[in-house]
Amino acid sequence: MPDIALRKKKMSMMLRDNASNCVKACRDWGVRSFGCIGHTIHLVVGPFLLEKREKTSDSGRCSSVTNEDDENDDIAEYVIKEDDFAENQVKEVRKLVTRVRAIVKFIKNSPKAKEKITAYLGSKGENLIMVTLDVRTRWNSGYDMILKFLSLKDAIEQFLVFLSTSAGRREFPSATRFDFIIEEEWALLSCLCVLLEPFKEVTENLSGDTYPTFAFFSPLLCGIKNFLEDDKLFDVNLVDEAARARLLQYQHNPKFSSVLGQLRGCQQIILESYTKRFRGMDRSVLCISYLDPRLRKMKHLNDVERNTAQADVVIETIRLAEESAVTNIIKVEN
Repeated sequence: MPDIALRKKKMSMMLRDNASNCVKACRDWGVRSFGCIGHTIHLVVGPFLLEKREKTSDSGRCSSVTNEDDENDDIAEYVIKEDDFAENQVKEVRKLVTRVRAIVKFIKNSPKAKEKITAYLGSKGENLIMVTLDVRTRWNSGYDMILKFLSLKDAIEQFLVFLSTSAGRREFPSATRFDFIIEEEWALLSCLCVLLEPFKEVTENLSGDTYPTFAFFSPLLCGIKNFLEDDKLFDVNLVDEAARARLLQYQHNPKFSSVLGQLRGCQQIILESYTKRFRGMDRSVLCISYLDPRLRKMKHLNDVERNTAQADVVIETIRLAEESAVTNIIKVEN
């Protein structure tokens, strides 16, 4: 008679985060496991906007942190190759985001700066959250920071101009000398949000607590992959209205090509990281999506994947029927 407990163990699956200790525990126990999709997406996008941190050793010297495989603290980082064009484009984008982060941090920590920004905003500044600072371990916070920064563009530009005047230096004597953000950089930030927005949407859809979410992982991830592989992702006619207005100013400007180069470099690096993170994913869970009536046609899959999902549903149905029959026989015999 089949060992039902053993068969249940083989069919069971544990949902875990991506910390190395959790991966090792599941491997040592022989338990099939599935990494948290939201966490994995965060590890694709989260480190993308972060410059490599420096840590101090016991000797007092600084050394670079390149903990690409250490995901215990959710901040696995990219290793930038000096001779790679796309990755060097990403380095330039990171420098811009680092400047934005410094400005946001200064405003956030200075009540006087907030008052100044509010004055520039006028009536629009009432009951408005001034700025949003990203956090290394908070999902989508980089996107939220940039999006909020863009919404305050005019006021922030006026504030940076004021800081460069003698009156500004007297009022903010300890302020850092921030470089102005030129129009190409505003355009870059705007299109960067175009690149990051789908990740935020997917994370939010998979983070619901009032409805089952696991069935949606497959179509949502396929959607992101198709999005990242789109050669026309930054076509002026396809981006959102705010980004289009800025990009149109530079489409005949030599500097516009450099903006597109940086964006496409970012697109390539994120796609590479995404492919690496989700390579080798257990496809046997596709049958869960297939059983959801909203996804039963499985249009997001190719023919092979769709047939595999259908076959898995049949096999699992037969297994459950056999298990039920064996259980009933045991009850009769007892």
